[in-house]
Amino acid sequence: HSALLEEDLMPAQDLLQLFSEAAWLLEADPTLWCVSAWNDNGIKAHAKDPTALFRTDYFPGLGWMVSQAMWRDVDGGLRSKWPRMPTTGWDHWIRRDASVGGRACIA
Repeated sequence: HSALLEEDLMPAQDLLQLFSEAAWLLEADPTLWCVSAWNDNGIKAHAKDPTALFRTDYFPGLGWMVSQAMWRDVDGGLRSKWPRMPTTGWDHWIRRDASVGGRACIA
């Protein structure tokens, strides 16, 4: 697996634990492509269960993990599709359905 973090992200102490415990989901479910450590609504006012995960079609970004296959697959992996001369931010590019083939993330 590969974990990608934006340079200005201050990760929580349990970031690696989250990724470690959720990694199997990426292998078990072919409709998933990432596990994200970011949730725009993950504040006390909205988050009632700090242990709950949810599935989303929207890429949360900032800090995320992908399987090695999703990153390296020569024909369909993110690495081969990553723009060399981007015209927009990488998070905007990756949110396009074509980038991840209609798969979802766990956040």
